[in-house]
Amino acid sequence: HEEKLLQSQIKKSSEDVADANSRFQQTQTSTQQKETEFKSKINGLQGMVDKAIRQSSENAEKLINQNQDFELKLSAQKEEAARQRKAFRSVTLLEKRELQKEAWDALNKLENVKYQLIVATKEMKQYRLSSQAL
Repeated sequence: HEEKLLQSQIKKSSEDVADANSRFQQTQTSTQQKETEFKSKINGLQGMVDKAIRQSSENAEKLINQNQDFELKLSAQKEEAARQRKAFRSVTLLEKRELQKEAWDALNKLENVKYQLIVATKEMKQYRLSSQAL
């Protein structure tokens, strides 16, 4: 009678071990699936971050180049305005009126370039701040 009781307990223990082993396998499989999903999400996010950093860097470089172009244009406009002022002093009254109009046009262009330079500088600062935030 004790032998049957022992065999029954052994059978019950074997079933409990098999059940626990099955639950362990299911848990391990589920954990591996979640780990794979998590790694996939991390890789996707890393790709998005890399792309955003690359775009911010490219945009900042473009703004820096635009800023340099504006500075060159501004310098050329200043030189042209100075040349026109010098020439203005040595011509007749009629020529002075014609050159005065040209000087005003050049000055307006200069002011326009100055404004564009200010806007580009602000945009460049914003891109730098946003790229630092990343």
